[in-house]
Amino acid sequence: MNLGIIGQAVGLFAVTNIDDILILSLFFAQGAGRPGSARRIVIGQYLGFAAIVAVAAAFGATFLPESAIPYLGLLPLVCPTPPRMAGRGPGTASISRPASKQYQSPG
Repeated sequence: MNLGIIGQAVGLFAVTNIDDILILSLFFAQGAGRPGSARRIVIGQYLGFAAIVAVAAAFGATFLPESAIPYLGLLPLVCPTPPRMAGRGPGTASISRPASKQYQSPG
């Protein structure tokens, strides 16, 4: 057994789980106060993970040239934004505040 490979696997597993926890936290925060949102988030998490495992088990990376495998991590960057999330970027959030606390320009 190669301890270097095991160490890399443990490190990658930890990093991807931290990322997953952050993304799920954002989804749960967006769904706060909406009935059924937690259930949909959990079901979506499990269905998505099951789909990834199914594709990996069925195909693996055997159909790709070995030189292309390191670049698979860039794939999520080029995937299209789901329609429900479109327009919800960092600069597009709208927060409703009471009229007395809204920003008013000086003068």
